[in-house]
Amino acid sequence: MDEAVQRIAKGGGTWADVEEAAAGGWQKQAITAMLQALADGHAQAADLLFYWGVAPDVGLTKADAPKPGEMHILILGWGGSTCSQLEVVQKWWQGRGFPTFTTTFCSKMIEKQLCDIKEFLPTGADVLIHAFSNNGIYLLQSLCRDPERSWRLAGVIVDSAPDVNISPTLMRQVVNGCIRALCLFNRITIEKKAEAVLTDLNVVGPLRVGDCISFSAEQPPVVSAASGEPRGVLLTTKGVISKQDEEAISGFLDRPLQGKDLHQLKSFQVSKVEIEEISDFLAKEEAPLLFLYSSSDTLIKPAAVEEYIKTCTREGQASSKRFAGSQHVRHFQKHFDEYAAELIAFTERCRDRSTALMLIRQALRSIPLVADDPKDLVVVYEDEDLLAVSKPPFLRVTPVHRFVGKSLTNQVLGYLQAKYGEGYDSAMVLHRLDQTTSGLVLCAKNKEAARICGERWHDDACKKEYLAIALPHGPSRLNNIGDTLVASLLTAEFPQQPIIQFLGMLSCCDVS
Repeated sequence: MDEAVQRIAKGGGTWADVEEAAAGGWQKQAITAMLQALADGHAQAADLLFYWGVAPDVGLTKADAPKPGEMHILILGWGGSTCSQLEVVQKWWQGRGFPTFTTTFCSKMIEKQLCDIKEFLPTGADVLIHAFSNNGIYLLQSLCRDPERSWRLAGVIVDSAPDVNISPTLMRQVVNGCIRALCLFNRITIEKKAEAVLTDLNVVGPLRVGDCISFSAEQPPVVSAASGEPRGVLLTTKGVISKQDEEAISGFLDRPLQGKDLHQLKSFQVSKVEIEEISDFLAKEEAPLLFLYSSSDTLIKPAAVEEYIKTCTREGQASSKRFAGSQHVRHFQKHFDEYAAELIAFTERCRDRSTALMLIRQALRSIPLVADDPKDLVVVYEDEDLLAVSKPPFLRVTPVHRFVGKSLTNQVLGYLQAKYGEGYDSAMVLHRLDQTTSGLVLCAKNKEAARICGERWHDDACKKEYLAIALPHGPSRLNNIGDTLVASLLTAEFPQQPIIQFLGMLSCCDVS
């Protein structure tokens, strides 16, 4: 521990030190060393303090025992909150009989948090999410991005959020607040020199004359000062750089910026920490939304919340309650009776909707699945339990409606009925491919085989490989798509040949 503390105090700390300190119980010594490094001018210390301050529990999750058949509640805390601070909300939900899961988004521990949530939620569970501030929205957004989630979103309650604009003032308040909360939580007094640095700390600022922007496909654009010292990553006022933004900065890369350049780049700014964009992802969900905010909130203003509701949700999807006199994420305590009444009414609305959807699903399942002519079905492998078939491009895996047909599932059912008789009334397709994608699709011929394959599909025993075929026109590379990381593939040495490359465990790729 002593060596690690000395290294941290000299500005050499890493996130691994944070995890080790949290696990070993020497958080106070580590935070004190980081404050010393901050006072001595080591910029990396501010980054570590901020990431730790956002999630003082370092991504800790706290879960009840799941209850299949019940609605499950995910409580996603605000930046700087701990599981103990979220207990009052958790106990309220528990008191109403719901199983709960509590955590505070930690960008450094996101994969573990998502894995813990997946383990907590039973397959097919209805899930109501109670998210606080922008930090809760970040984790909610990551959850909703999962194309293979096995649970249903019943509703979303958003407390004191969101504000999609990343202003220097907002980020200064957030960073200062999170670091100070971390120190307060660990009973640490901030010494005078560190206090002065923290007071003047700005993590988001404008581009300057002499700055140099560099960019590669594998990393976000980074900005260096005229001295060559790194300043941070390039962002827009909305967050991360888009493809359109990349085109806008293409003429300003790898050279010192001049005064006239800054006017053309006025929508860009530099951040010392990575900040995620909050998109209109909720509009793509069918679930109802409830926004709870206050006219007295000085961190995330009511106008920002109302603008998001207006522009980033569907008509009739969102309801809201605007309180007065309560500060950021304090509405539950300040207006308990009104707040609880909103939660109760919204929960009943979500339950009624979930019940209605369940009845609709049951009714639809009672409609016999149409069996299509299997003459075009290509069977690659078959035994007594499994069937592997080749899906051509532009054919859906599942039908739009059970009585419509015209999908691979309907062809498989037609094949099984032709071979074994009309006793087969369903085709158990175990996974999907996009409509435009060709490839192998595995099907189960009985429920036991479907159960076993379903259990193994997401564990380490299941390996997926995708084939990328690149037809180069000069030097080419594989780009990042979402969170997928792929290695660069240069084809300059083979200008006349297509390049075929196997890429393990990828969901998609793009060739440019």
